[in-house]
Amino acid sequence: TKLSLAFGLMVLLIVWVSLLSIRALNNSKADFHEFVTGITQRTELVRGVQSAVDRRAVAARNLVIATLPAERDKEKAAVTKAHEDVQTRLALLKKASALPGVAAEERKQIEAIEKTESAYGPVALHIVDLALRDPREEAITKINNECRPLLAALISDTSRYQSMVDETTDKVIAHSAEDFKSQRDFLIGFAILAAIIAVA
Repeated sequence: TKLSLAFGLMVLLIVWVSLLSIRALNNSKADFHEFVTGITQRTELVRGVQSAVDRRAVAARNLVIATLPAERDKEKAAVTKAHEDVQTRLALLKKASALPGVAAEERKQIEAIEKTESAYGPVALHIVDLALRDPREEAITKINNECRPLLAALISDTSRYQSMVDETTDKVIAHSAEDFKSQRDFLIGFAILAAIIAVA
């Protein structure tokens, strides 16, 4: 009877430890999945938006100063492609921010980026239109008076979001490390307790 109780207790302890380990692994998997498909994905989308914005600004400037028709056609195509990339990545970013678990502050920053782009995008396209119709001075004036301040504001918005996401990422990593340490210590303590019971 004593042997049956002892081995039965050991089996229960092993099953309990196994269930706790499986639960810890599932939680770690869920956290890793959220990290990869959540905050990391949104970070890459914001970087993509910033890259496309930069390409659009450079192409628009080049279009204003270009003189050869072939160069103008090339820069116009570059502006069009970059503008489409901005809109596509912004749409994906907005969709990703609508998922559960995204902080309200992060959504607010994404809305700020979208608002600034809604003001800056038409200005950039208008400059392209002016450059194609040859009122070059007007296009240059618009770049200096409207385009550059809006571009600076958009860069500021994306940089602010990037800083906030980097801070959130550091917190997630720290929380994951603490969670791992607590689970590890608990399982080690439980294993020691099981060994003591087995010896007894």
